[in-house]
Amino acid sequence: MNYQIDEGRIIVALLLCAALSIYAYHKGILDYRGTASAFVIGMLISLASDITWLVLLLFFMIAGFIVTKYKIDEKIKNNVSQGMTGKRGVKNVIGNALIPTGIAFLYIFNNADIIPIVYAIAIATATSDTFASEIGVTSKRAYNIIKPWKRVKPGTDGGISIKGEIASLFGSFISALTAMILFDILWKGKGIISISMLFFITLIGFIGCQIDSLLGITLQKRKILNNNSVNHVAIALASLIGFIIYLIINF
Repeated sequence: MNYQIDEGRIIVALLLCAALSIYAYHKGILDYRGTASAFVIGMLISLASDITWLVLLLFFMIAGFIVTKYKIDEKIKNNVSQGMTGKRGVKNVIGNALIPTGIAFLYIFNNADIIPIVYAIAIATATSDTFASEIGVTSKRAYNIIKPWKRVKPGTDGGISIKGEIASLFGSFISALTAMILFDILWKGKGIISISMLFFITLIGFIGCQIDSLLGITLQKRKILNNNSVNHVAIALASLIGFIIYLIINF
């Protein structure tokens, strides 16, 4: 462990998190409690790892807000919207950011390149799931992920659609691409995320979204897990799968 407290980084993180939190609240991306929790999580991630890790999380928040606003009137009418305005609250923030925060803290004890890659997988999974959910619910047809021949109402836990799956894959890809830019150009600049790694992160993030759907139609439907718990488990499992495969292949 070679972690050291950098006063300059603390000041930059504090100013950046404050500015981003104010912006998120002003633009209606987060409600009051969601803004407060995002500020705390942003500070923890910045201090445990690097500012670029915070920016990647910010990308997820903004991208999530954009797709939440997609056909918002239609989603409100069909009762499948994220509230009435698309704002995200504390439960949603923690549901998607808890596992990435834990991964960031692992970097304090082990600064191997695999840790930021696993972090990128966690964010890609969260982005993939958000894109699938917010865009997929506007589909005209949805199907049971376990019994794909069975039609379900769009927005049903465990329901998938062609539109949602394409959105899921795209969300995972742009998240992985953003991580590649942030980590390779703005942070370490030594090829942590190669082209092959870019597609690896994209694939695992997409798989994580499918895990989320499977958990939704099984454990969540049986009230064993709630929506936030499903997010935690899906992101954690995708991160673990990516970690194990990375160790085996060793890119």
